[in-house]
Amino acid sequence: MERIINGPMHSNAESVKLNTVYTWAGAHVETLVEARKSEDPKLTIETVSQLLDCVSQCLTHSTFFREAKEDFYNIRQKPSENTTTFYSHVLELFRLAEFPENSEFLVVDKLIHGCMNADCKRKLMAKGKDVTVKQCLDILRQHEAIEGEASR
Repeated sequence: MERIINGPMHSNAESVKLNTVYTWAGAHVETLVEARKSEDPKLTIETVSQLLDCVSQCLTHSTFFREAKEDFYNIRQKPSENTTTFYSHVLELFRLAEFPENSEFLVVDKLIHGCMNADCKRKLMAKGKDVTVKQCLDILRQHEAIEGEASR
């Protein structure tokens, strides 16, 4: 796009160039740019360079956000990972994926279904839908301690 703007459209007015970029990029990009402007009222886009920089930042955030969501849904506890480390990875991905604050049940589900220990999964699932993060961590840590003692 920059080659077209700096090449055949070089002598066109900046407003024409901006409209061309918006037309080329599509409605989704325009929505992302408008959202970015609403987040940062001081942001001004008067040149194509500013627009392309903004689009780049928006797409990077959008892509990163989606990757974090996918990683969150696929995370599983690794054999070398203790409960605390696994929990911190789950929380970090939860934060990066920008889930709504009232969706802590996703963290609970991830702790239950992402843990390695089948006994823990059964025990936590038997507690029903009202199980809390604290209860999950307590049970996971208890089983971890029992397994540690048994392996000595």
